[in-house]
Amino acid sequence: MTLKHLSKVLNIILIDDDVIQLFLNEIILKENSIISEIVSFSIPAAALEYIYKLKDTDFENQIILLDLNMPVMTGWEVLENLKIKYGESLPSNAKICILSSSDLTEDINKSKKYKIVSGFYTKPLDKLKVDKILETFIS
Repeated sequence: MTLKHLSKVLNIILIDDDVIQLFLNEIILKENSIISEIVSFSIPAAALEYIYKLKDTDFENQIILLDLNMPVMTGWEVLENLKIKYGESLPSNAKICILSSSDLTEDINKSKKYKIVSGFYTKPLDKLKVDKILETFIS
């Protein structure tokens, strides 16, 4: 199955404390026609509150792009909170991908310990990375 043959549209949740990065990521993501909705959060706690209110059916076709290095609540803390709430897997076929400025091997390896994480990508987000993220989602 290719991205062109995906029967449903995808929804994206962006979590990054850098509002400029959020804005740029939204622009890049909006270029892809299979992405229906993009919801951005610069405050991780607000993102968690939003995610916790989603019904299981709302998780279908949801991709969360999560930054790691944030001052008030790190991406690691977000992952721990999601793991406490949902266990080793999110409802439906939702996916979490790390989108970080870090390319440290220790961060990449640590992310692999979370079964709810589907991939690790370094900033900046570009069309090629978006395609890889979406391909991960459909595979």
